[in-house]
Amino acid sequence: MNKMRTAMSLVALILFLCCFVACIVVPGALADGTAPPQPEAARTTEAAQVAQAGGANNHVVSETRNVAVNGRTISASVVRANLADPATRVKVALGQDRVEGTEDLLNLAQRKGAIAGISGTFFNTYVKSGTKDPVGTLIAGGRMVHKGNTGTVFGITAEGEVRMDPVRFKIVGGTNGFYKRPNNWYAYFINRTPTASNSVIIYTPGRGATTGVTDGISVVVRDGQVVYIGISSKFSSGTPNARLAAGGFPDGKVTVIDSANLSTGIGLQVLLARDLAAAGKPAREIARAVAGAIPRVRTSFIIDTLDYLRMSGRCSGVQALVGTLLQIRPVISVVDGGMVVSGKVRGPRKKALDRMLHDFEADSARVATDRVFVTHTGCHEDAVYLMDGIRRAAPAVKEALETTAGAVIASHCGPNTIGILHMIR
Repeated sequence: MNKMRTAMSLVALILFLCCFVACIVVPGALADGTAPPQPEAARTTEAAQVAQAGGANNHVVSETRNVAVNGRTISASVVRANLADPATRVKVALGQDRVEGTEDLLNLAQRKGAIAGISGTFFNTYVKSGTKDPVGTLIAGGRMVHKGNTGTVFGITAEGEVRMDPVRFKIVGGTNGFYKRPNNWYAYFINRTPTASNSVIIYTPGRGATTGVTDGISVVVRDGQVVYIGISSKFSSGTPNARLAAGGFPDGKVTVIDSANLSTGIGLQVLLARDLAAAGKPAREIARAVAGAIPRVRTSFIIDTLDYLRMSGRCSGVQALVGTLLQIRPVISVVDGGMVVSGKVRGPRKKALDRMLHDFEADSARVATDRVFVTHTGCHEDAVYLMDGIRRAAPAVKEALETTAGAVIASHCGPNTIGILHMIR
C-alpha cells in the first residue's frame, strides 16, 4: 500500500493538466452486498490533478499532501484508493465517450457514477480547430483506444499493483500469410490524426462519429471483409493498384470503390459506409450504397494562388502569371472524377468566398442534411465565415464540420485553399 500511495502522489505532482481522459474509481458492491468479480485489467492512463467526484468512502480518500521534490515543498491533491479491496474498481473513462472528446472532469466522473476521478493524459489543446488528439497511450476495457507512444504510462495491473513505465507498441501485419516485403505493413497509430502523408492509421469506434481525416486512402473492415474507398483514379494510381491487389483475395473478400473524388469528398462516402456498417449491413450492400452515392457528392473549392498548380503541372506558367496579375481566383469543382474550372472570380478573396456560398445556397433545397464539410489549408477564419453562411442557407443541416486538408492537397493547391463539400439528396 505504501508503494501505491507514493506512486499516486508523484503522479498528482508531476502531471498537472486537467484533461479529457480520467481514471475513475467506481463503487464495487453488487446489489446483494457481495463484491463483484474483478474486471479485465489494462486500465491504463496517465494521471494528473485530482478532483473529487462524489461522497466519501472508506476505500477511497481525497486529501492534500505536501511533497518534497528537489529541495522544494509542493502541495499536491492526492486520491488514495485501497486497490487490494475487491469493492474498489478502477476504469478508464473518455470525455464524451470518445478519444478526442473533451469534458469537465467533475462532470465526467459524476456521469460515470464514480467516487473519485483523476484526469488523464495531455492533449493538443492549442489547436484552433480540428481534433484535439491525446498524447499518451490509452487502454480502456481491455482495448487500446489510442496509441501515442509518448511519455510514461500510468497503469494498474490485474493484481492491483500501480506501475509507471514508458510503454511502446508496434502494430505490424502481412497479407496472404506473409510478413516480409512486399507483403508486410505496419500502422503508426490508433485513433490519431495523421502527421505525415504516408501515415497508416487504424481507426475504431472509439474515435467517435468521424475520423477527422480528410484525404488519403480509406479502408473499412467488417467481419473480415474489406470495402476500400480510394481517391479518384484520375488523380492517383492508388485505386487501380488496389484493384490489382484485391484480385489476390477470394471473391467478395475485398471490394474496391473509386470515389471519383478527393479530400472530404471521399470522407463523405466513408462516413456513409461507417453508418451502414454500424447498422449491421453486409459489405456487399455497403459497397452498392456507396457506389450509388458517388454522383451525389458535390466538391468545390477556391485557390488563393495558381503558383502551386503551376509547379505541380496543373496549369501553365502563362496562366499562373495572368491569374496573378488580374487577381483571378478559380473556383474548382470535381466532376466525373476530375477537376474542372467551374468559375473564375476576379477581385478580393471575400468575393470568391461569397461566390461559393451563393452556389451552395442555390442548391440548398437538395442538400443532404446529415453533414457539410468546410475543408481548408490553414484559413480558419474563412472556414468560420463559410460555416456561418452554410447554417443560414441550410438550417436543417445537422453538422457543419471544419477540417484541414492533408499534405497531398495542401502541396498541390497551396495555402488558403478552401472548399465546401456535401451530398445532395
